Amino acid sequence: MAHSRSTHPPVANPFSIISPQFCAHTYPVQLAIVRKVKTITDGNFVVQDINGNILFKLKAADSIFHDRHVLIDAYGNPIVTLRDKIRSIHERWQVFRGESIESSALIFSAKRASLFQSKHNVNVFLAKNTEESLCNFRIRGNWPERSSVIYAGESSTIVAKLHKNCTAPRILIGKERFMVTVYPNMDYAFIIALIVILDAINSEDDDEDYYESSFLQNVSQMVDVAGNVSQMVDVAGNVSQMVDAAGNVTQMVDVAENLNQMVDGEDVADDNDDEDYEDYDI
Repeated sequence: MAHSRSTHPPVANPFSIISPQFCAHTYPVQLAIVRKVKTITDGNFVVQDINGNILFKLKAADSIFHDRHVLIDAYGNPIVTLRDKIRSIHERWQVFRGESIESSALIFSAKRASLFQSKHNVNVFLAKNTEESLCNFRIRGNWPERSSVIYAGESSTIVAKLHKNCTAPRILIGKERFMVTVYPNMDYAFIIALIVILDAINSEDDDEDYYESSFLQNVSQMVDVAGNVSQMVDVAGNVSQMVDAAGNVTQMVDVAENLNQMVDGEDVADDNDDEDYEDYDI
């Protein structure tokens, strides 16, 4: 897998949450997430490496309920199933191994840090942490700005960071693209599952903010373009005036040349008259 050359202090110990195959990297991994606005189902949430190779997709689970999604790999193999506990006041999500939703297959759960805090803050609890007195991971930051940070437990150890893609427009025909940097030794499938949950918790408010922000950005760009067009029109007007002035100068030069020719003609005539007069005197 291609990876970033940026340097980060490595996480002290590997975190294999879903599978060791997803944390066998000693370098930061850059992943791109392409998300279709207003939905996170059936191929509308795609994870790629920096070379554009698809690593994961999200699809709807085969269920009459609309509270389940399955994260699959590039070959269609199910990695985890994410289920929204609809009756949970903290908007709790549970993540199970494969396509199971049995309690024995539970890997971790995630919920809002507090009902009175931003939806951008999420606490994560591994299945063995039944008391949930302390979280195993936590997400803090600003989700609408795609600047969230994922920490290990209550420590300052960073395991992943989200950020906007600075090399591509955020809007790609109804889609957006942002990046996540997964620190060394960290399970990147686990990180992607967390981003899916964070997206789902914030989806309604986020899409409204997204469309509003996108609309304002587009209006601003249109105003800038209009300003540039106005400047171009002004420049064209100035050029036109300069052309007109140049035409007037040309006309003045022509008049001056005509006057010079007239003067030269009169001088020649005077010389001829003088010659005739001299001949007459002789």
